[in-house]
Amino acid sequence: MKVLLSIIILLLSGPGFCQVNVNVNILGNIQKHKIEVNVLNGTYNLSSQGKFIRKMEVSETFIVRAHNSHILTEKKDQKYFKKSFILRVDATRPGCIFQIKRINDKPVNYSYKGDIMITADGDRLNVINILDIDDYLVGVLRAEVGGMYQPDFLKSMAIISRTYTLRNLGKNLDKGFDLTDQVDCQVYVGVNNFEKKIVNAVKATSNEVILDTANQFIDALFHSNSGGLTSRASYVWSNDLAYCKEIEDSFSMCGKHYQWTYEIPKNQWHVYLKQRLDSIPDDYLLDHDYTRMKFWKSEDSILMMKDIRKRFGLKSALFRIEENGDSIIFKGRGYGHGVGMSQEGAYEMSILGYSYEDIILHYYKNVKIGCLDDSIHRIDSVLPLMNRSAQIKIAP
Repeated sequence: MKVLLSIIILLLSGPGFCQVNVNVNILGNIQKHKIEVNVLNGTYNLSSQGKFIRKMEVSETFIVRAHNSHILTEKKDQKYFKKSFILRVDATRPGCIFQIKRINDKPVNYSYKGDIMITADGDRLNVINILDIDDYLVGVLRAEVGGMYQPDFLKSMAIISRTYTLRNLGKNLDKGFDLTDQVDCQVYVGVNNFEKKIVNAVKATSNEVILDTANQFIDALFHSNSGGLTSRASYVWSNDLAYCKEIEDSFSMCGKHYQWTYEIPKNQWHVYLKQRLDSIPDDYLLDHDYTRMKFWKSEDSILMMKDIRKRFGLKSALFRIEENGDSIIFKGRGYGHGVGMSQEGAYEMSILGYSYEDIILHYYKNVKIGCLDDSIHRIDSVLPLMNRSAQIKIAP
């Protein structure tokens, strides 16, 4: 109980002292029964079930295997020295970096800051990276921003990603971690492909978040390009969000994903309509002035725009449908679901001299940019996950 209270105090203290650690399931998309880990920087303590095993120095390598839901840990080229249900690999100081250099005996190169927790599910390894939220955000922005490195754009992305992370702490609590490193959460690539501008943007906005009128973290949604008009959330999901409205977004017109076309055989479109509607409507096209719509309608027939997009792999649900001989042509605008911030639009705003505050307040309405301790969001409700703050360490 004392540990839990000390963590809550950390979270609710001033902006300079607030620290939150994130638990990220890394490389979960790879089926793995064996990994080789190398210490790139600093030293790490290995422990299991609360008992210290050994210290690993720079350039030292160890191997972890899964076998019947047990973890077998060994030094490279040596017999295993520990059999356990869980392995902790804790950094002894900030800035330590470890590298996963082999998976199932195949060379790879994935590098991360922070700690590791490794468990086994049968003969499959689960690897959780436990690290400070700002170190995590640097790895997220490396994956999410492409080559768009203008400082105020990066700052806006840092605040959006931090807000998303804090709102979704505990999203996978039943599985033993917060977030994955895949697109179902935020893509996270560790410290690979270092870019100093990203580190600076995260540091410059440290502890800044986006709050709604009730001082809750918003659902900070974003996409590649709005096509000139953002979307209501209910056109994509079940409910609307008061801060994600349809807005004119001329800034996205300069983006490389502003316009697109996609052509299919007419027969393919007809087959789809017959499968979904049992017949082909007389008017099976769609002619409009690129307005956001939830449904494609023809007579009494209705299809959701997002379903058409998914079926044909279209870049967005903002499109027209035209006919050209034996072909159907989708003429569309934008890339992604269209809700919230357009990355290419935000980047253009930053090029034109708009600040990161301007960018955020353009794409999200009735919100404010505040500090973590301004929020009344119940972060403490998900605190029991291991290492929510850097208070718990196992030392020799």
